[in-house]
Amino acid sequence: MALGKRVPLGLKVLLTSIAVIDDLGHRHHCRVLHAVFGAAVPAGAFGLFMLLLTLNRLGVGRVWPYLLIGAALWYATYRSGVHATLAGVLLALTIPLQQRGARDSALCGSSTAFTLG
Repeated sequence: MALGKRVPLGLKVLLTSIAVIDDLGHRHHCRVLHAVFGAAVPAGAFGLFMLLLTLNRLGVGRVWPYLLIGAALWYATYRSGVHATLAGVLLALTIPLQQRGARDSALCGSSTAFTLG
């Protein structure tokens, strides 16, 4: 383990056991959900992510389309058995930080604001 000799052996065994049980439970959970929902839900989540990427590539700057599709992506990800936090990460990767043609940074005009010395 990464913690070495600083951690008692009993705690290492307990943490390893919890990790193994959690992993086995997660695998069983995923198998059950996959049997119930099949591959349609993960494929739908992938399709929604592709739609978000398309919106980004087309330069859509409004946030509401991303939020609506992101909510559907979250639901599809949740129903597929994958941790729903992944939907938030994928959504965050597709939302543009600023509109096309805008300046690189809000601080570009005030370059003397942060000087050293």
